[in-house]
Amino acid sequence: MMFVIGRPRHPQSQGCVERANGILCSALGKWMTTYNSSHWSDGLLPVIYGINTRASVVTKTTPYQVMFGQAPRSYSDFWKLVKENGIVDEENLPTPICDSNDDIIDNENDCADVIDEDIIQLVQQLSDEVVASSLVDLSLSYSPTVTSQKTRHDLVRKIATDNYLNVANKQMKHYQASIISEAKKFNLNDCVDLQIHTVDRTNTDAKLLQCLIIEKLEKYGKITFKFACEYGKLEIPYSIEHVVDLKMVCPEALKHIVIDDLNGITFIEACKLYVRTSTTGRTCDCKGKCATKQCSCKKMRVFCSTKCHSKRGGCANMGE
Repeated sequence: MMFVIGRPRHPQSQGCVERANGILCSALGKWMTTYNSSHWSDGLLPVIYGINTRASVVTKTTPYQVMFGQAPRSYSDFWKLVKENGIVDEENLPTPICDSNDDIIDNENDCADVIDEDIIQLVQQLSDEVVASSLVDLSLSYSPTVTSQKTRHDLVRKIATDNYLNVANKQMKHYQASIISEAKKFNLNDCVDLQIHTVDRTNTDAKLLQCLIIEKLEKYGKITFKFACEYGKLEIPYSIEHVVDLKMVCPEALKHIVIDDLNGITFIEACKLYVRTSTTGRTCDCKGKCATKQCSCKKMRVFCSTKCHSKRGGCANMGE
């Protein structure tokens, strides 16, 4: 079974649609196996109800409670319980969920009324100390409907939000600690690799740029590095997330480069120079066959790559 909605990936939702479909497919498959059924549509009601009413590890609440601010009001579990217990007499029926929730709502409203009376007394006490011209009629300024709306939904959503933020902050602290610990393993003159983006290389070119660490910077608790390759010093510092360890297989040519003789260079230019093993990072856009020195690649005595006039064939400077 496979649900397809639009493209394989949705940048706007960051893949939430695919993840939700995957969870639903797994739950439906489990239901079909448990009840030995081949009709997945029969399991949509109990499966989706179970997904919406199970507690989340992150928010410590159910999706239904976050959405509606209350426990689920569904009679499907009520009649299922009646059937399992074999209840026949009406007097033995359990209390429906909606009736029990009404009692809770009444208690919450009673508490809200007590709080409202205290607020009114406090406002009256403060108003007596104010100049008579600035007195405001409490019947106009006080709105009991405002506090009554902040009883159920806000409490549940605040609990879910606090739990979610606690988990997110905890994960962020673990991530920052691991990044700092990993960055401390690298020192000056260590060999590393930086990933080359696909727009700066072909499918058969190298995917990593070999570099040396020439400077280690620490600012605001974050460690960054400056690198140098055989074509120059990279102008922008990079964090540990972009670094691949190359200590065990460091090339000899990279170990013996003279850092002081290198000029500044951008990462894109260094990638083009490295993947093409040339002295220029340029590409040509010739309309002909690149057979004369009017072609910039032919003039520099380097072969054209697939980044040059990629939509046109018949190039005579592609090499063997």
